[in-house]
Amino acid sequence: AVAGRLMLDTERKEPVPEGEKSLAERWQKRIKYFDEQHEERRKRWKENRTYVDGTPGEDGSAGLVRVNLTQSTLNTIQPAIYAKAPDVAVTPAERLDAEEYKPVKAVAKVSELVLKKEAIERGRLKVKGKAAVRASLTATTGWVWVYYETKTKKDPIVLGRLNDLQDNITRVNTLIAETADESKCGDYRAKLEELSHAQAGLQAQSEVTIATGIVMDSVAPDDVLIMDDSIRSIDDIAQASAIARRVRITVANYRDRFGKEPPKGTKKYERDSEADKKGQADQDDVMVDVWEIWCHDDLTVYTLPAGSNEWAREPFQPQVLGEQWYPAFPLQLNRVDGVLYPRCMVDNLRELVDEYNARRTKSREHRRKNNPIRVFRKDSGLTDAELKALNQAGATTDFVGLSGNPSEPNQAAHRSLEAIPFDPMMDDTSDILRDIEMTSGAQDAARGGMVEAKTATEAEIMAQGNQSKASEALDVIEDWLTEILRYSYQLLLQNMTQEQVGKKYGDNAATAWPVLSKEEIFSLVDIGIRAGSTSKPNKMRERDQWMQFLPLLQQGVMQYLQAVQAGDQKAEQAAENIIDETLRRFDERLTLKQLLGNDDDPFSE
Repeated sequence: AVAGRLMLDTERKEPVPEGEKSLAERWQKRIKYFDEQHEERRKRWKENRTYVDGTPGEDGSAGLVRVNLTQSTLNTIQPAIYAKAPDVAVTPAERLDAEEYKPVKAVAKVSELVLKKEAIERGRLKVKGKAAVRASLTATTGWVWVYYETKTKKDPIVLGRLNDLQDNITRVNTLIAETADESKCGDYRAKLEELSHAQAGLQAQSEVTIATGIVMDSVAPDDVLIMDDSIRSIDDIAQASAIARRVRITVANYRDRFGKEPPKGTKKYERDSEADKKGQADQDDVMVDVWEIWCHDDLTVYTLPAGSNEWAREPFQPQVLGEQWYPAFPLQLNRVDGVLYPRCMVDNLRELVDEYNARRTKSREHRRKNNPIRVFRKDSGLTDAELKALNQAGATTDFVGLSGNPSEPNQAAHRSLEAIPFDPMMDDTSDILRDIEMTSGAQDAARGGMVEAKTATEAEIMAQGNQSKASEALDVIEDWLTEILRYSYQLLLQNMTQEQVGKKYGDNAATAWPVLSKEEIFSLVDIGIRAGSTSKPNKMRERDQWMQFLPLLQQGVMQYLQAVQAGDQKAEQAAENIIDETLRRFDERLTLKQLLGNDDDPFSE
């Protein structure tokens, strides 16, 4: 340790090639340029998080009144727009000929099943999506990165056999060194060659696959740089020159990932712990920043430790990607034309929350100053002991003896000061709460408390306005989730074999799993999110809708059955089309034949 900072022996045995050094230095300059532009945003987002946490301007003072309206408002908004995992729908493309529908229907069915299990459940899309929604409300943009990953581990049995082989190789080498008889040395060399082949074979089997599938990472907006000044909208990032993602890891983690120590010049993440300041922390616990740079210009991924001119790993070209080259999916709920990082919800609430808390603090201070105060004349003859007894008099105190002139009344010796006039309207906060409702779309009743009673008509009008705001956010989220699931499906098509699908989902699913390219299969099926499937369900409204819809459905089914019995195929088809279209408009998953139990198995030939 030197000057309280941990140092590592990171000298590279071979000099860094000039070309690698020059390119790494160029990337470091670009990162520095865009990172400095991002610094002010990071400060603002950090302050926003203190508002959500309820500690803005924390100075240890006990005199401030802080009502955490920011968190309560966000907790009201989030379940209205993202409360559960999306309900994915994979359907055959409408342009298909009738004879092609049935086999493609099986493809759509198994694709929907695999997407639900691999991307939504195992990829934990609900958890990652909620984190992105919170980030977009607090720091403008939420990010989810999607990969297909294969995890491996060392087989302990194979490792044990490798250790035994290594011991045997060491013994044979010793025998060769100590044996003067050349004929015996030939036998030893033959045995050594045999052991070497056995060692190579076991090394190839030493790693076993423990998990494969879709991996989704929630990435803080502070750690993502869009490295292209020409991008003016978050929807255009697919055309960005490069996108960099910062990963902060320990030295031990760096060594495990990249098989070496961080190179010379790598910047360490400064911490404020006493162990770090005294140089007592374990060097493996030191944090370093690593930039993963996805460059669209040359379709290459660079991995560069911050401050270094040497790659953490060799640049590579990803072989498995979707139609979109970047695996990054940003979510922005507040959009402003031509502004890449517009103000978020917390930005819009901060001044209102400050004003609310200022009024509450002022009201509290006014009440404190209006505590009863009594004054007395110093020449009244009251002693200090008597004054103390008066101050300490409680409900059980009957008598307190007083000195002074007996000819003067006690009221002449002391009296109470008048209260400071207080106008409650000066500190009324109803206008602020109304502004918060208008800004956020979250009603006071939805937050759990009614500030001002509203008529049924007023409440319904406000609910419709807030529903419009929530509908826009829902639409943005559903489009964003659709892009994530479409990309995930493309990764699954390229990585999952029919054998893997069969092991997880059965032989029928394996038969239906497509072996076509992603371009071919995407001409056959469409992927989407069922509208409203991510928001908190409104059970009362759903029951009311069903009660209104059920009589019409029953009437339609009866008309269909009557047409079937009469053998009127035109009327039968017309009734079926009307009912299926009605079900579709109510966003129901079933068709008429499925309701009647007559639908064919989608996996049958």
